[in-house]
Amino acid sequence: MRDALSLADQAIAYGGGRVDEKVVRQMLGAVDRSHAARLVEALADADGRAVLEIVAALREHGLSATGTLEEMAVLLQQMAVVQAVPDALDATDPEAAVTVQLAARLPADETQLLYSIVLHGRGELHLAPDEYSGLTMVLLRLLAFKPQGSGQRATVPPVPAARPVPRVAAAAAPAPVVRDKEPPPWLDESPPGEAAPEVPAPRAAPSPQAAGLVPTALGERWVAVVKQMVGQGAIAALVRELAMQAECTAIEEGEAPLWRLRVERETLRASATVAKLQAALAALLGKPARIEVEGGSTQDTPARRDAIERERRQREAEQIIHGDPLVQQLLAQFNTARIVPGSVKPH
Repeated sequence: MRDALSLADQAIAYGGGRVDEKVVRQMLGAVDRSHAARLVEALADADGRAVLEIVAALREHGLSATGTLEEMAVLLQQMAVVQAVPDALDATDPEAAVTVQLAARLPADETQLLYSIVLHGRGELHLAPDEYSGLTMVLLRLLAFKPQGSGQRATVPPVPAARPVPRVAAAAAPAPVVRDKEPPPWLDESPPGEAAPEVPAPRAAPSPQAAGLVPTALGERWVAVVKQMVGQGAIAALVRELAMQAECTAIEEGEAPLWRLRVERETLRASATVAKLQAALAALLGKPARIEVEGGSTQDTPARRDAIERERRQREAEQIIHGDPLVQQLLAQFNTARIVPGSVKPH
């Protein structure tokens, strides 16, 4: 209930006293069905330029890339149902007409392919430099892997015929080389006189200064504020990314305190994104607040602190595994045993 009241206060502040579906969607960065329908229509037409323009509009308005793929998955599932059973949808649903129209434009095999691409693409967004570049690659994947016989296909040059090879007398195969000194891979014991493999020690953890972090008092305060807004669900998508990548350089207290932030990436300094972050901050503080954003290099941001904390926890977990007596015993006993790099994950 407390979180619901907090979100309601944020919506009232963001909409200037007016609360409706459009205002709430803009505040939360939620994606409505129209954006998903436009993307499916552009993909059905194999219009890559339109796909890029729609993704750019989503970025400009701070709408969630993950939410876009979720809405597309729901739409594509309904399209597949219509293609299999034409009268399965509820005729009173106001979005049924759009679904039926798109189901007629996209072949059934492409619908299934795009649905699979969208589902798997949601898990790849965090691997991309930013979620919108990841969204672009997920959507363009359909144009690169269209089923045979539909849309535009890449032309493959014909493979030249191979020249006939004249028959020659079969030469005697060389005898296999037997290496007596090298044990077969299925043996775990080391050869006599050979030392057991040395267990590599985990690397030493770098200091925060070496990782580019210069902690400040304002940074501590801004990190605490950002954690509260994220925990309450007040910021998401591009607005959350702005808060995470920002460094607080000054705070001017007063009736409407002014928070000065510095952000490196120009795409995060859009006025619409800053306005949403300002509304979330005002709702959290319970009074009007202002945010001014400037460009420049940053040294103390929530994202950088989170990265250093993840690295610290990762190194602690690796040290625990490498120092475990049972692990050391297994590595010494079995010659082929090893700790796979990247396999150790902290809890």
